[in-house]
Amino acid sequence: MNNRPIKTATTAGLLGIFLGAFGAGDWYLSSGGNTSAEHKKKAIIHVIIAGVGIAMEIISSIIVANSTRSLASLIGAVTSPAAAISGILGAVGWLTLAGSAVWGIVDGIRFLTKGDAGLAAEGFATAAPAQPYAQPYAQPYAQPMQQPYAQPMQPAQPMQPAQPMQPVQPVQPAQPMQPVQPAQPIQPTEPAQPIDQNNPFNQQ
Repeated sequence: MNNRPIKTATTAGLLGIFLGAFGAGDWYLSSGGNTSAEHKKKAIIHVIIAGVGIAMEIISSIIVANSTRSLASLIGAVTSPAAAISGILGAVGWLTLAGSAVWGIVDGIRFLTKGDAGLAAEGFATAAPAQPYAQPYAQPYAQPMQQPYAQPMQPAQPMQPAQPMQPVQPVQPAQPMQPVQPAQPIQPTEPAQPIDQNNPFNQQ
């Protein structure tokens, strides 16, 4: 049975944005995941940085309070070395706190951007099931067969009854051949006229 606490990216992101100077987002993720040790180290660093900044502010305030007990001392303290030290400590303290806060805000935005799927990829238990990052690329290949191929086969249409064959028309008898007309008898040729010997054209 899995007893790991449920983590959400929204909670981690909001803690990082509003309390990032103290590493609240990393403290939230310091248990229950594969990267919990890294988040815990970052949370400790946030606390150390924020603690140093707060300590500098407290020391600066104490110096100012001890050197300004009266109006005369306030006027004299402005040009004293203690005032310079107090100002430097105060400025460094504010910069330290601001740097830790900006770091926490950036981490909070990163948590919100990754979402619960990013936390699940790091081994945290989330409310939504973990979605693999490769799903958008594997989705076209994992789709079932398209609907047109999955339709059941339509029943075959019944065959139409065959049309009855038309009776064959009887063959018409051939027309009788006309009798051949007998050939006309050859007319006898006229006998040749005898050659006239007295005709000069017939002489050799």
